[in-house]
Amino acid sequence: MMFIISIKVSIRPREDVPLPSVSSRVSKMILIRALENIGNEKALKIVELLRKGSPLTRAPVKPIRVSFIQDGERPLWEEYDKRPIMRAGRRYSFKVTLFDSDNVRDRLKISTSLDVIAELLENFSGEFKIFKFNTVEVSTDSIEAVTEDQLYDNSSYDTAIIQFLTPTFLQYPHHPKIRGYPTRHTLYPQPMLFMLSLVYKWNNLADSHMSIAQALYAPYEIIEVSHGIRPVTLQFRKIRERGFVGWIKYGIDSKSSRRYENYIKLLNFANYIGVGRSTNIGLGDVKVVLRRRGR
Repeated sequence: MMFIISIKVSIRPREDVPLPSVSSRVSKMILIRALENIGNEKALKIVELLRKGSPLTRAPVKPIRVSFIQDGERPLWEEYDKRPIMRAGRRYSFKVTLFDSDNVRDRLKISTSLDVIAELLENFSGEFKIFKFNTVEVSTDSIEAVTEDQLYDNSSYDTAIIQFLTPTFLQYPHHPKIRGYPTRHTLYPQPMLFMLSLVYKWNNLADSHMSIAQALYAPYEIIEVSHGIRPVTLQFRKIRERGFVGWIKYGIDSKSSRRYENYIKLLNFANYIGVGRSTNIGLGDVKVVLRRRGR
């Protein structure tokens, strides 16, 4: 059984703080220092997963995710090499989402169990230094917990409205016979690529396995109804990458009850894990709302 814990953390800077274009670097910095303050073996193993240069940083689909710094509901990021700013005295927030399952423990030998969560909540409190010269006050705001089973609720949804809140880098899968090409991103959330990304993440984090056929049916059972998608450029890891933000409305029309249930699970799962590349640092952050037509 997969457990998902999402912790919302408040952050208040003492002075104006220019942020990187990927503002989750600050969230990650605070999380690492909170884990180091815990200091036990479990916490330091998670630090190893997060710290640059560790062999675990290359692990596919990490069981821990930090969001961009948020001003209210708006993630702070800028296109190209511009820098967003946290203003002194204002209240901001970010989220840390942890995934725990037998699959994760077997694959990475890492546990984000309840004892780690409890100690982490205690250590998200007080003052933290960031970028050597700035001080921020940090406190726990709220916590949400869901299980894998709760991602499906037996309601008859036929519409999904998806907001892409941060730049989304949705990848084409690597072809086994084509080598030597860099990763390619689409500038539109094609249903098959959208579901393919979520199936891949699900199979790396959950104990239950989902067939790749789920994504292959998506072009016929997930129907684009309307959209407001626009391309964006983000300065990311010393290079500029093209992705997209905006919103899309999908219709859900599956002739298989099993595939329908999986679509609903994956769409709800997306609210916690994100979509596409590098979601562990807040890219591909989405808000999915499921509805019935006419409501």
